[in-house]
Amino acid sequence: MKRTMQLTWSFLMRSPIPCRGVAALRCNRTVLAIAAPLALLISQPPAARAFGLDLNGVHYDLDLYVGSYVNQPGYFALPANGGRMAWWGDKTLAGDLAYALAGGLSPLPLPSNGPLLAYAYDGTNVTASYFDLTTLGSTDLVVEDALFSSGGTYSWVVLANGGGGGGVAAAPAPLPLLGTVASFSAARRMRRRLRSNR
Repeated sequence: MKRTMQLTWSFLMRSPIPCRGVAALRCNRTVLAIAAPLALLISQPPAARAFGLDLNGVHYDLDLYVGSYVNQPGYFALPANGGRMAWWGDKTLAGDLAYALAGGLSPLPLPSNGPLLAYAYDGTNVTASYFDLTTLGSTDLVVEDALFSSGGTYSWVVLANGGGGGGVAAAPAPLPLLGTVASFSAARRMRRRLRSNR
């Protein structure tokens, strides 16, 4: 980044930078052609991890919240109640999404499980479903009724776009098929990664 700033500054100050090789090009134009797009890329915020998933005719824009229930209790509710979990209170939907998501969304999932889909809170623990990555490609097991401490830091699946219904929409006709294909290809990639780690 420091070198990019130096190159951009050199161009702005119109001080010549020695060119080697092609004499026909002016260095200032070359620096502009290289430095301007690079500076623009560096100034952009990191890309969101949002992950689109289609299930039973509904499209979900999913993201990760890495933290605890205690720090963001508002996330753990239905979008209609200001939360970011459309599956809150629905154990079956949470399990189905966990199965479809498998190890997706999380760049560095825990060695044994994919991200958590919470669906209940009992005052002490959060109950969630997750895909057991150790079974990927063999039994493809989804663990349900798993208890997690409300103060512990975990990778929770949430709706992207702040919830409020913004992360859920009816899926157009061809999208459920594309979502299924994407889920299977993600599962294959995860399976290869797990096999290469063994």
